[in-house]
Amino acid sequence: MSDRIAALDDGVIQQLAAPVERYERPQNAFVGENNHLRGKARSWR
Repeated sequence: MSDRIAALDDGVIQQLAAPVERYERPQNAFVGENNHLRGKARSWR
């Protein structure tokens, strides 16, 4: 893992921060909505 991560939207940096800060405190909706994955849980068996 990096010390800092840049979130880019169309070549423009939206947030440049440490991983914990970027994931726990996104600066805007673009950065925040990339923290979630949509899907359904199902059995592995």
